[in-house]
Amino acid sequence: MQLVIRATNLPVTDPIREHVSKRVLGAVKRFASRLSTVTVVLEDENGPRGGIDKACRIEAGLATTGEPVVVVDRSDDLYGAVDRATGRFKRALARRTERRNARQRRPRRAVA
Repeated sequence: MQLVIRATNLPVTDPIREHVSKRVLGAVKRFASRLSTVTVVLEDENGPRGGIDKACRIEAGLATTGEPVVVVDRSDDLYGAVDRATGRFKRALARRTERRNARQRRPRRAVA
């Protein structure tokens, strides 16, 4: 699995990069074999005007189906946006894999 971190309208410092990689890799470690690439896009939507404008977008494609999983969260604090987005991303991956496993376990009906 490859982790890509990009930013728009804000610098990616080493502490931010470490925080993002620690949180994202911790959230997806259970699903790492099912993911090919995880992309994290950090964005300051309003620039210097302030407000609740720090966004964290996490995107991943499932390796088996190519189905995208995308989560976006906004906060006034970049670290808070990353934390909330990784929690939501982990839950989204769990739901997606549970649904997929449930479909595979369902017995097929005999066609007569």
